[in-house]
Amino acid sequence: TLTSVAVNDTGLPGLSAISCPDSSLAAGGSETCTAAYTTTAADVDAGSVSNTATAQGTPPGSTTPVVSAPSTATVPAVQAPGISVVKSASPASFAAAGVTLHYSFLVTNTGNVTLTSVAVNDTGLPGLSAISCPDSSLAAGGSETCTAAYTTTAADVDAGSVSNTATAQGTPPGSTTPVVSAPSTATVPAVQAPGISVVKSASPASFDAAGAVLHYSFLVTNTGNVTLTSVAVNDTGLPGLSAITCPDSSLAAGGSETCTAAYTTTAADVDAGSVSNAATAQGDPPGSTTPVISAPSTATVPAVQAPGISVVKSASPASFDAAGAVLHYSFLVTNTGNVTLTSVAVNDTGLPGLSAITCPDSSLAAGAQETCTATYTTTAADVDAGSVSNTATTQGDPPGSTTPVISAPSTATVPAVQAPGIS
Repeated sequence: TLTSVAVNDTGLPGLSAISCPDSSLAAGGSETCTAAYTTTAADVDAGSVSNTATAQGTPPGSTTPVVSAPSTATVPAVQAPGISVVKSASPASFAAAGVTLHYSFLVTNTGNVTLTSVAVNDTGLPGLSAISCPDSSLAAGGSETCTAAYTTTAADVDAGSVSNTATAQGTPPGSTTPVVSAPSTATVPAVQAPGISVVKSASPASFDAAGAVLHYSFLVTNTGNVTLTSVAVNDTGLPGLSAITCPDSSLAAGGSETCTAAYTTTAADVDAGSVSNAATAQGDPPGSTTPVISAPSTATVPAVQAPGISVVKSASPASFDAAGAVLHYSFLVTNTGNVTLTSVAVNDTGLPGLSAITCPDSSLAAGAQETCTATYTTTAADVDAGSVSNTATTQGDPPGSTTPVISAPSTATVPAVQAPGIS
C-alpha cells in the first residue's frame, strides 16, 4: 500500500491544482486524479499544449516516496490564420491638382493566431507615399490603422477619380508564407468643372480705307479644372475672315493660348463706319463629345470716315459770237473722300436759262468720278456782256447722314467774240 499518493505536473503554468480521490492506494489499486487548464493565445500560437506528469506514493515504513515514470499529454491547437483590410480616403472628393488625399487602411487579424511582419501592399497608385503601420505584429482579433497620403494631379482630375486597391498580409507563427487579405478598393471622385473663355481684340485700332488688313487675336483660356481637347474659336459673323489658327488643340486647366486670324476691309466697311463681330471658343471635356462653349467676345474696329467731293466745270465751244449759240457744260464730279456718297447732285443757279443738270448716277463710290451735263443758249445780252460766266458746286450725302458734303465752287467763263459794225 502507498500513502501520500499525489500527481506532480509543474511544466504547465496555469494548471489548476491536481485533485485525487484518495491519498492512499492499495497494491494493484487505481484512481483517476484530475486538473484543468485554460488555453491562451500563446498556446494557439505555439500550436499545442504539451506537458508531462509523474505520480508518487510513500511505501509503508518509509519517508522516501516511489516515483513513477513520466507521462506526457499533447493537445494540438487548430490554427486558422486570417487577415482583412478596409481602405478609406479623406476628403471624399477633390476638384483640382495638388489636393492631398489621406488614406487609412484598417487592418484586422481575423484569425486565431498572432501575425507578424504585418504590412499593407498598395502598388496600383504611383506617387502614393510609404504606408506606415503602428505595429508589425497583430494579435488574433486585433486591429490597427495604417496610413498613407497621395497628392492629386491634373491627370487625376481629367480621369474623373482616383481609384486603387490594397491588400494586407501577415506571417503566422512558425511559417514564412504570409496570409494575404482580400483586396479593398477606395475610389475618390473628382468634381469636374469644365470652362472656357475668349477675349477678342484687333489691330490696328482703326482704319480709313478699303484694303486695310485687320489682325485679330483671340485669347482663349481654360477656366475649368479639366483638360480640354479639340479647342477652337468660332467666328462666323464676318464673311471674308481668314481661317482662325490656334497653337494647340489641347489646353490644360488654367492654360491660355492666343489664336489668330486676319481680315481685309472693304468699301462697305468704311461706309458702315466700323467692322464689328463676335467670337466664341469651345473645347471638349475628358470623355465627352459635347463641347463646353464660352460666352461671346466682340471686337469693334471703327472706320475713320472722311467724306469729300469736288467739281470741275467746263464748257464747249470755247467761245461764241452770236445770240442763239448753244453752250454745252460738263461738270466733272469726283468723290474725293473715303465713303460712298448718295444723292449726288450739281448746283448751278447763277445762270438763268441753264437747262436741268443731269448726272449718270446719284451714288458715287469713294474715289469714283462722273460727268454731269447741261446746256445754255446764248442771248444778245450775253454777246453785249462779252462772256457767259457762272459757278457750280456739287454735293452728296455721306453714309448715315442727311447733311451733305459740298464741294468748293468751280467757274467756267465762255468769252463772246464781239464784232461791232454799222452800215
